[in-house]
Amino acid sequence: MARQSKYRSARDYLKFYGPGTLLVILSFPVTYQFVQPAPPRHITIATGQPKGSYYHFGQKYRQILASDGIDLEVSVTAGAVENLHLLEAGEVDVAFLQGGLGTLARSEDLISLGSLYYEPVWMFYRADLPITGYSDIKGLRIDVSGEKTGTRVVAEQILDRIDVTPKDVTMTSLLTSNHIGLPFCSCAG
Repeated sequence: MARQSKYRSARDYLKFYGPGTLLVILSFPVTYQFVQPAPPRHITIATGQPKGSYYHFGQKYRQILASDGIDLEVSVTAGAVENLHLLEAGEVDVAFLQGGLGTLARSEDLISLGSLYYEPVWMFYRADLPITGYSDIKGLRIDVSGEKTGTRVVAEQILDRIDVTPKDVTMTSLLTSNHIGLPFCSCAG
């Protein structure tokens, strides 16, 4: 009778461990197709001007995310319209946008994560102006903020709804005019 060795041969090990090892090795590429990568440790957010509320919120988010080991780079921009363009171009990961700007998006791949607060739009006018209805603002100078801000876009949308075209009024920026006429003012909470 042949005596069995208490040591196994390499062939025996290969027969026993080979199929399992091969299965594990082949499972990595298959699994890689379905498993999402870990969240990024660095995110860039488009905010707005340093004195604005979006920038302030960006700084708050930076502090909150830093406690979880995530580096948030707060990018100063001209405003919500520029934020939208940066987001669409892939130059930032997330951005603050003013309500109503979603209609300007050229990409259907953008997703709103939610609303931070309501942003009412206020219309003020001097008491000495003979304004009794919306159509009375034709011919006036309207302060609608800078070119790339959400306030200007929302103001243009409002004017369109009340049948006042940009040609019917003179649009200026609060920073460059003495706001004679009717200012649009977007106030953030």
